[in-house]
Amino acid sequence: RLVLAFLEAGGSFSRLQVASDIHTSSILKARGFIEIEKPDLTALASGRKIPTHVGVPGLAVETYKHHLEKLLGDEPPPPERSAMFRKDGGDTSMAVYEEILELLISGTDDGGDD
Repeated sequence: RLVLAFLEAGGSFSRLQVASDIHTSSILKARGFIEIEKPDLTALASGRKIPTHVGVPGLAVETYKHHLEKLLGDEPPPPERSAMFRKDGGDTSMAVYEEILELLISGTDDGGDD
């Protein structure tokens, strides 16, 4: 949902940098982020976290398409995912993925300066 809020506010996915740890790195990669080869360590002096990953719009489009395909599979959702479903029967995560994908494809994320 943070990626969605960022894109809806007019942010550019290609400028989105995030800090991760060993537990979140794989999640970021599955959402269209790649590791920054040479992180800016100056953030340490001010006590901020060091950005470790940056968004790649083309990769994000492919990963969100893949997530949607998995969600739209023939299998009904398992009972433990029932909390993710809205009252109208829609899957909350599916709706979020669809919105993010639409914003990425529509050109809202042109990679330009904000």
